Amino acid sequence: MGSPPVDPQSHITLFNDQRFQRCNLRAGQQPFRYDHVVGKRLIGTFSGVIDGTVLDCGHSAPFGGIDFARRGESAGAIVELIRAAAARARAVGVRVIHMRARPGYYGPNETAVEFALLNLGAAIDACELSLGIETWRYHSLQEYERALRSRARNKLRHGLRAGMTFDRARTATEWAACYELLDETRRRHAARLRISLDYVMNLRQVFGSRIMMHRLMRAGQLAGAALVYRIARDWNFVVAWGDDLQFRPYRVMNVLADQLVRAAIGQRISVLDAGASSADGIPDDGLIQFKRSVGATTGLRLYFTLPLA
Repeated sequence: MGSPPVDPQSHITLFNDQRFQRCNLRAGQQPFRYDHVVGKRLIGTFSGVIDGTVLDCGHSAPFGGIDFARRGESAGAIVELIRAAAARARAVGVRVIHMRARPGYYGPNETAVEFALLNLGAAIDACELSLGIETWRYHSLQEYERALRSRARNKLRHGLRAGMTFDRARTATEWAACYELLDETRRRHAARLRISLDYVMNLRQVFGSRIMMHRLMRAGQLAGAALVYRIARDWNFVVAWGDDLQFRPYRVMNVLADQLVRAAIGQRISVLDAGASSADGIPDDGLIQFKRSVGATTGLRLYFTLPLA
């Protein structure tokens, strides 16, 4: 086993990309990367940020996880990858690994990672609910809409009749208006966006069109917005989304979800992650109900601690 040269970005997800990590590094922190190769085949990459004697996989991100070269890796190979990555980390002074694992709807590798971590002695420190739409299940938008329950379909039809248009923010002014709407949506729930507009625009400079701001407009006014990251070649992650209360009767969020799914299916995106629906272990039942109504499945974000004895 070793680490011969590999394509540095082909399989690396956005949250594990060292360019993303460097946007969040503090003094004394440094990126860590281990490529696990068996024979001449890359199995996957374990990435994170080292702070003192702690390695954080998912540093300053909703989650990290392991980036695999293929989506159907064997459980045995995943166990060996984590064991080898732990040995490499231990050799550079790491004593504890923290991992924010991806939800299971990202594929069978994620369940195998949880299996491996638990059997290698990791403990679960925290658990949050997360919901995502498995857009790989649908060959067309019509097929997705037919799969919705009748109440959700009726809300969607009502919203579509309002004549809203869906596009992307282009100018700095459009981005700022969308960001303010998303922050206002959070403030209604006694929270704030954890990332600034300057931070988002800096990410866009680094990653280009992988950082997207979608808009719903009605009669020239901003009715809804969604900040979406392309975190892998066929995975989209909704960082934040929201609506203007004056347009709430037009079912803006139902239409926004529908249009995000339309875009995902058209771009052959397999997972549209709608984000966490709990905070500090407390579920947001209204948010969960809405995401389920638009076709999302429920997963867990598990936060692991693996001591390196």
